[in-house]
This record gives sequence, structure tokens and C-alpha cells, in this order.
Amino acid sequence: MSLEEFHHSFRALVHGTIAERVQANEGPFPSEELVFAELVMEHVANAGICEPATICHWSGTVQGKIRITGYALSSDETRLDLFVTHYLGSEEISPVGDPVVGSVAAEGVRFLFHASNGKLLGKVEPSHDVHGLISTVANLWADLDQLRVFVITDGKTKAKQFSTKEVHGRVVAIEAMDIERLYRHTVGKPREEVAISFEQTIGRALPCVHVPDPDADYEYALAAVPGPVIRGLYERFGSRLLEANVRTFLGARGKVTRVSPKRSRVSPSTSWPSTTASSSSVTKPPSGAAKTAASEFPC
Repeated sequence: MSLEEFHHSFRALVHGTIAERVQANEGPFPSEELVFAELVMEHVANAGICEPATICHWSGTVQGKIRITGYALSSDETRLDLFVTHYLGSEEISPVGDPVVGSVAAEGVRFLFHASNGKLLGKVEPSHDVHGLISTVANLWADLDQLRVFVITDGKTKAKQFSTKEVHGRVVAIEAMDIERLYRHTVGKPREEVAISFEQTIGRALPCVHVPDPDADYEYALAAVPGPVIRGLYERFGSRLLEANVRTFLGARGKVTRVSPKRSRVSPSTSWPSTTASSSSVTKPPSGAAKTAASEFPC
């Protein structure tokens, strides 16, 4: 199935869902945008990217436009994802520029900014579903260690991850869940790399010890990733962190015991059990120690 075919298929799913609900006379006439958002959030949860999400559409104005479409809160109440839609409803796939994504994401970031200090509570009717979410954000703010704002769109964005924002001392990740990314997760195409910034995660670059070896074909450094960081990464990405690992790949097929010993004998210097990672930048202080600012896990 091509991307264009998937786009048409997903549009048909949205329209079919609307027709079913109209026929069943389930409340007011369903909004095409909200049905689209509901189906996307369901797919995102099924892909293991977030917890099952809840539709919660609300918009307002407080020092700028504020809008959310839904949210997902982890069971341990430490991770919160907000969803904001940019629905085009066009027959063909349309490009969505980075400035547009940034503008839509800002609506969700403003929600976090004003909800976290509780000031938004007085501007929302207590009977509205978002009132409970605002109260939850305010009460849990000190314990939330992962915040993301997803811009979900039926258009196609160039970038999928954007620069983070800071809200009252918390880092907020900005991601686009466009029709192309949704297509990849749905039909099993290669996933994007998992990019991790240690400066954002632990507040500093990751200290490394350079291990010189003039006879080696490569350079390497020894580093230790803090346990809480690994725990948080695995909770967020699950088995995706291990999908590119050779031993994991072979172990899933029962061949690891036959292949790994052979490779160890032929090329012992390149045979070790680890997750593949590459650093985006490494600096070497005069002392010989090294620091890596970020790593990419190709999963």
C-alpha cells in the first residue's frame, strides 16, 4: 500500500465511522476533525508510542490562542501527552510547513503553561471535561517528568521532531504525527531513529572516557548511562530500543547460539552484546575525557 492509498483509506475510515455514528444516533453530529483525531490517537496508542488517549477538545484565549484535542496520562501519572489537531480534510496529501506545526504546537504548550499553575481553572466551566484535566496537570506538575505535545495532521510535514520548549522548569517535547508517520507505523515501514538528548534528559552532556588503541580500526569511549534514564527510555520506547540489536534480532529467531560464537571467533574485537548507538557530537577536553551531547538509537 502506498502513502497515497493509505491516505485515501484513512479518509474512508473517518467517513465510515461518522456514518455509523449518525446511523446509530449517538449524540450530536460527529465532527470530522475529532473523529480523525480519535482514530489517530488510537493508532498511536496501539503502536506503543503513548498510553490510550482521551478525546478532550477545548479552545480558549489567554495571552494567545490555547487549544487541545486530547491527552494521554501514564498509569503512574509521570508522563503526559497532549494532542492538537491540524486537520485539512483534503482529498490529496497536502504539505504542512514547519512554521504551521510550530504555531499549532504553541497552542498546546500555552495550555500547559497556564494549566500548570492552576490559573486556567477559573476560565473554564467546571462541567467541561477539560476542567478535570487542568486540575490534574496542576496537582501533578511536580511529578511529571515527561511532557510531549503532538500535532496530529492529515497533511505531510517535513520534520517529525521539533525543538523542545520549557514550561515552568519542565522540558516539553514537540512532535508531529502526520499522515506519513502514521503510515509508517501502520504498515510496518522502517521507524524513525530514536534521538535522545542527554543535555535535556539529565541536564548535561554524558561523560565518557576515551580509550585509545592505535591498532584498532575505530575509536571508542567508555560511558555509563544513568539507570533512571534507561528506565525512562524503555518506558517511553519499549522494545524499539532493542530492535536494531543483532543479538535481539537473532535471539527472536533462535539462531543466536549458532551465529554469535562463530562471529566471536572470526572477529572478536567487533563482537559484543549492546544496543547500537551513535553520538551526534563528541568533544575531548585536554584531560582526555570525552563528553557526548546526544545519541541516536537507530531502532
